Amino acid sequence: VQCRRCGKKVATTCNSGFGLEEKDLAKIFNVATVEIQGNVADAACIPVVESKANGVPVLATDFAALAEQMKNGGGIPIKVQTLYTEDKTLFRRAFFDRDDLVDKLTKVIRWAEDGDERYTKLCKDARECAVKFYDWDVVTRRWEKVLDEVEIKDRNKTCLLYTSDAADDLLCVDLGGRRQI
Repeated sequence: VQCRRCGKKVATTCNSGFGLEEKDLAKIFNVATVEIQGNVADAACIPVVESKANGVPVLATDFAALAEQMKNGGGIPIKVQTLYTEDKTLFRRAFFDRDDLVDKLTKVIRWAEDGDERYTKLCKDARECAVKFYDWDVVTRRWEKVLDEVEIKDRNKTCLLYTSDAADDLLCVDLGGRRQI
């Protein structure tokens, strides 16, 4: 892959926003059998959405936003083995259960290798989940509805920061992944 930012041919890029075009990213996702997100904590995870959008099922730690993203199709939660509180931030974190991950990953790989209809359904459900819940148009309409209901007394003193790439098509200021509307 040639990085659009530095021009070098690389296996990975410094930033996918500069390095990979969407069609190249889709090619990478489409060779995957399954995506694994073993994060200790995460807000809504964009690679999970991208995987599901490409029909790639996801295994992810059953904690925080990842737990929600495993619902509605195409996701398999990995059990939490240990919860802990980070000393400096006091954030709750979770370590996944290694044995549970190995068991579930082995099962998904076997289904894929054997052409099992359970794997086919998992992939189909992943794609349907992404289209139903994460399509940019759907997300943008939901946010527009929310923002239309918010009463702002003085628009000259109020700035809304919408932290989603769904705002790309709106009249916005690019804040490096965040959009000021």
